[in-house]
Amino acid sequence: MEAVGVEPRKATNICGFNSPEWSIAFFGSILHNNVASGVYQTNVAEARVYQGLNSEAQIICVDTLE
Repeated sequence: MEAVGVEPRKATNICGFNSPEWSIAFFGSILHNNVASGVYQTNVAEARVYQGLNSEAQIICVDTLE
């Protein structure tokens, strides 16, 4: 997370299906001293935006652009 400019102790959101990349993003966040928050794929777009804004996430990791 340091490579993309995320400060320690800040939130990160991870949106995607269970995969090795999801785990890498999650544990990378934890090891960089961030608060990792999973975003459900089944959430509607408004719920995803709400979670991103209210968690004040500095980065949102996604598996696709859809």
